[in-house]
Amino acid sequence: MTTVDPDGEPVGGRWNLDKDNRDRPPQRATSDVPRPYRPREDEIDAEVREHLDALVADGRIDPVGCDGPRLFAASHDEARRALRRCVDTRLTGVVATKPYPAGGAYINRMSDHC
Repeated sequence: MTTVDPDGEPVGGRWNLDKDNRDRPPQRATSDVPRPYRPREDEIDAEVREHLDALVADGRIDPVGCDGPRLFAASHDEARRALRRCVDTRLTGVVATKPYPAGGAYINRMSDHC
């Protein structure tokens, strides 16, 4: 928390002390937390990609970005699987008083005092 002086300016001259309150992660951060959910592409994805490729080849569209496997759920069922994987594998060890996964050595140091 930043204290404000009577003129409305932060005491110490800085609004954000976040840099002072965080440890930097190691250069090659590794974790035993499982990778996030990635949907399996199916024939519909292949058909859509083929259709878009044809539109690009015909000069009818000029998409922005890179094509590649989907990273996000595209259906209700996929979204439920993604949520379930996150809850079951990535949020293990969550402590009720600290809303972040346990083992957060690089979480704001002040969270131990909140």
